Amino acid sequence: MKQYKLSKDDFTDLVIESKNGNTEAFERLVVLAQPLMTSLALKFCKYHRKLEFEDLYSIAQYALYKSVINFDISNPSFFHFAKSIIKKELINEIRSNNRKKRNIWENHEVVYNDQEFTVDTISELEDYISDREVLGTINHLINTELNETNRKIFVLHLEGYK
Repeated sequence: MKQYKLSKDDFTDLVIESKNGNTEAFERLVVLAQPLMTSLALKFCKYHRKLEFEDLYSIAQYALYKSVINFDISNPSFFHFAKSIIKKELINEIRSNNRKKRNIWENHEVVYNDQEFTVDTISELEDYISDREVLGTINHLINTELNETNRKIFVLHLEGYK
């Protein structure tokens, strides 16, 4: 990989050119920032095992682009600014991923007593199980306490017959 050594003025010019849409200038910045992006992506990869290095590195590259767009030339150090933006974006991604991970019941298929259904929250599952248990108890009472004629009448009543 090609390495660049720049004076502060050359570096500032490179950031300005990148900000103005010069893709070659931005590619040079990516090469210069690669060690920073790699080290941050590897560091944050340890904190979140489900996010792979490549995903975090892509986020770091996007954050570098955001840094170029939002950089104020009067700021003395682009890389300090870029480092803070990259860290912020990586933290946001991990938080976002953790929020997604918390709702494990979203559109989750559940099988209960050989019946399959979809739930969006744990409370829906609890309600379903509670309803099924109540229905099971009612069914048991109907079968044990009512004679066959009264059971048929009760079932017809439930189905809407009067």
